[in-house]
Amino acid sequence: MLFRHVEHTSFMHQLNPVVKFAAILVAVIVLMLVFDPLPTAFMLALAVGMAVGLARISPRRVVRSMAPFAGLAVGLAWINIVFPREAADPLWEWAFLRVTPQSLRVGLTLGLRVLTIVAFSYLFAATTDPRDLALSMVHQLHVPYRLAFGLFAGFRFLPLLQSEFEHIRAAHRVRGAGWQQGWRAHTAEAWRLALPLFAVVIRKAAQIGLAMESRAFGARAERTYLHETRVTRQDVLFLVGLVTLLALALWWFDHMGWITRFGLQVGTPYQRLVE
Repeated sequence: MLFRHVEHTSFMHQLNPVVKFAAILVAVIVLMLVFDPLPTAFMLALAVGMAVGLARISPRRVVRSMAPFAGLAVGLAWINIVFPREAADPLWEWAFLRVTPQSLRVGLTLGLRVLTIVAFSYLFAATTDPRDLALSMVHQLHVPYRLAFGLFAGFRFLPLLQSEFEHIRAAHRVRGAGWQQGWRAHTAEAWRLALPLFAVVIRKAAQIGLAMESRAFGARAERTYLHETRVTRQDVLFLVGLVTLLALALWWFDHMGWITRFGLQVGTPYQRLVE
């Protein structure tokens, strides 16, 4: 399943979830402040490198998790590359397709940006246990525990839904349904599976709610915890180290002239590049 937590004992897995989220949020903000292919490619390499090196996730698993979004990235890049909006001397032209320096920069940047956001999202989801995330929200962010554990229950629902979906589809195919090919057959199968899956969701949600009510969950404003999350020196060093690395990388890219503009991006990419 996409973005499922990967059990491991790596450096990234041991970080406090809130600190880890803050560090990744800083990286994503920096990504959104630049609109050039080389800095964006660096951010993508950083995300994948952290997943492989610091989280000890196999490159094959990282690629498989990002593969469903590769089509979106390639399609977005292709459309912006061959259909430029500005009138400039083309680098390549054939029929109604034109590639200009500006369109090439825009297309590559948008495609890489999609993959980078997916990579950072996968890094956080794969290295963060939903239980630890809920506890960290309560202990570090002081979120009401009823809200935090409600989100935790929602996260735990995702793998359960996938398992239930596979069981329902297997039951249908045992009865001879779902073997047809073609888009009409797939659409009919999706609709046929959606109804029982929706019924399973309703039933599971009612069971969880009944179990929580029977244990007087939420009866008191405060509660005790078997585990408690803390911000350690390792968390602070990671956050400071990542921010320092991003600052040095931005300084280097700007020094080399590889950043055309840094700051809040307002307007379309073409408006910013031709100003």
